[in-house]
Amino acid sequence: MNASKIGKAIYPPEIAEINGIASRYSYSKYDDIALQVYELGLKHYPNYFGFHLSTYDLLANKNKKRAKEHLLKSEYLLKNIEDDWQGKNNILNGIKKQKEKNGW
Repeated sequence: MNASKIGKAIYPPEIAEINGIASRYSYSKYDDIALQVYELGLKHYPNYFGFHLSTYDLLANKNKKRAKEHLLKSEYLLKNIEDDWQGKNNILNGIKKQKEKNGW
C-alpha cells in the first residue's frame, strides 16, 4: 500500500501504470500518443494533478490555450485537494515559473 501513497494520500496503482505508458511514448518522441494516454488517464482520474501537469508539458508548444487550462487545473488541485507532502511546494514553484514565463 505504501507504493500507492504520496504523503498521506492513497492513489490507485493504475495512475503509475498510465503515467509509465505515457512517459515511454513521450520519451520515444510519440507525443501525440502520449497525449492520448494522459487524456485517457484524465477521463478516469480527472482530479489527479500529475496528469494535468504532464498534459500541459505536451501541449505547451502546440496549443497554449489548452496547455494553460491544464496548468491552472494542476495548480488548483495541488493547492485545494492535495494534502501537504514533501515536494509539493517545488511543483507549485515550477507552475508559478511557467505562468510567469507565459504571462499568465
